[in-house]
Amino acid sequence: MEKKVRKVAIGLIVLSIVGVVPLMSHAESQDLKQLPRSEKLEKVNIKLLSDFGITNEEMLKLGDDIEIVEQLIQSNDVKTERDVANLKNAFLYPNYVSSKDFEVTNDLAYTDTGSIAVTGVKKEVEFTAKELGQSIPYELKEKNNELTSNKSAQIAAACSNSLDGYHYIVRSNWNKNKASGNISLPWGIATTNWNGSQNEIPYFFFGIYSSTASKGGADAGIYFDNSKNRWYPFFNGWNATEGYVWKSVDKVAYDNSTGGGITNTTPLQLIVTQKNNAIEVKLVNRTNWTEISTTNFSVNTYFGFNSAGTNTRFNKETSLATHCYNGTSGAYTKGSTWSNTYIYSTTGYSLWDASQTIYAEWKPNQSKVTQFANVVNYYQDTISIEFN
Repeated sequence: MEKKVRKVAIGLIVLSIVGVVPLMSHAESQDLKQLPRSEKLEKVNIKLLSDFGITNEEMLKLGDDIEIVEQLIQSNDVKTERDVANLKNAFLYPNYVSSKDFEVTNDLAYTDTGSIAVTGVKKEVEFTAKELGQSIPYELKEKNNELTSNKSAQIAAACSNSLDGYHYIVRSNWNKNKASGNISLPWGIATTNWNGSQNEIPYFFFGIYSSTASKGGADAGIYFDNSKNRWYPFFNGWNATEGYVWKSVDKVAYDNSTGGGITNTTPLQLIVTQKNNAIEVKLVNRTNWTEISTTNFSVNTYFGFNSAGTNTRFNKETSLATHCYNGTSGAYTKGSTWSNTYIYSTTGYSLWDASQTIYAEWKPNQSKVTQFANVVNYYQDTISIEFN
């Protein structure tokens, strides 16, 4: 069941997931009477937020994001008033980094530092269609099939091995509009080259999928670029009208804008929010809860993305994706960790536990998984994948 925190009565008590907040004073209750009504403010612990220095005006400005601030205080991730101030500013004054569209052909995205294997969006669309008893879109086509001359030689060397890597996928219930989680990046990464580009791509992301197969869905989160030794936000979508839509950032500009970019030692909070015709990816540094970046990946109406999360669900995924799979290449990711993963809807939020989960699975299997530990279904796990 989702957590539904509500202000019970002014001057009485406010219930929260961690217990009962002490009785408010008369002065505090009078202050709260002056706070304009807001749907989200009816569901959060106003006293707790106020104790950490968040003003009434800021609570209103935070809107839906007030739930994430509350959740991170409740879970004891954010412990000091200074850290709370940093976190609230990540939402009130975001560091927007613009996105770029990149070509996708033959399941490869041609980024500004070379081609990489895309996530398995089309396979997830097919899975969802079968699950819901719908016909699979007649053509799981790709965007930009017209090859530019500088790509033709690379495509000619396309790999015949159809296995696209190893993936751990957790699928939520329907009608969700946001997901968040702590990420500890892998302590060890090794990749190989295929046709001059990085062949294995470590990913952390949330997926957003429609209950109408033709609308498809998207994955949004971060991926590792070995040439830069950094992680970058991305959006990888597919719908029956457009085919693939791949978006990321200009990497030089991103590293400059974020003070050096995201290294493997950066502890992260990943927040992916569904908006009207857009998916927002926010990254926060958990060392001091300062924002790293916010990227708004705008799309057209074909996806049907909406801020209420109507008829959409989220996936949580850790993967080592490949274009030309080689099970003995020596590539690996070691120690990829999720924790404190939460799922949100218009009615509240909850740890992403079994009550919020439809189905979880390894694809294609666990034969190359050398660690699957610290598992608390389904909001925490540590994963190592090794091709040896």
